[in-house]
Amino acid sequence: PVAIRYELRDYLKTPNWRLVATVKDLPLKTLPALAHEVGLDFPSKVAGRGTVDGAFHWASSEPPLGSFLLRDVVLNVPNAAPAFIKRARVKLDGNGIRLEPATVNMPGGRQLQVAATYRATDGDLIIRSSTKGLPIRQFISAWRALTRTDVPEPLTACETGSWRGSLKMERT
Repeated sequence: PVAIRYELRDYLKTPNWRLVATVKDLPLKTLPALAHEVGLDFPSKVAGRGTVDGAFHWASSEPPLGSFLLRDVVLNVPNAAPAFIKRARVKLDGNGIRLEPATVNMPGGRQLQVAATYRATDGDLIIRSSTKGLPIRQFISAWRALTRTDVPEPLTACETGSWRGSLKMERT
């Protein structure tokens, strides 16, 4: 499921290298270990299954660029029922990683829209989410596991009920 091509030029003078990788039906569960090998940190309390297709390239003179499609993803979040994502597009844009808007199907037929941007240059993380109705406890558990941050104080004080609206988190 993985093909890698590595090119090296001018090795004895000024080395120039280029790495091109493609993946097809790569099990999602292998991504955290691969990401760790290149210095990225995934939320450790979130486990998932599904597959990844895509490609990226990285060169000594260029930042990483690429695009991946995550398919049939099941996320297991602590203290919450599994969530399902049919398709999600992730892009490496040279400055970081971007999750394009994706629909997370939660138990009970509820949905959560999520988009995220991580800038590797300064570590900034922006997560946007919205829903038309989700049990408060389910939302808080998923949010904490995925972002490793707490939700705003008014929501943490809620014991029951549902949340409807949008929330944006910026970590700079």
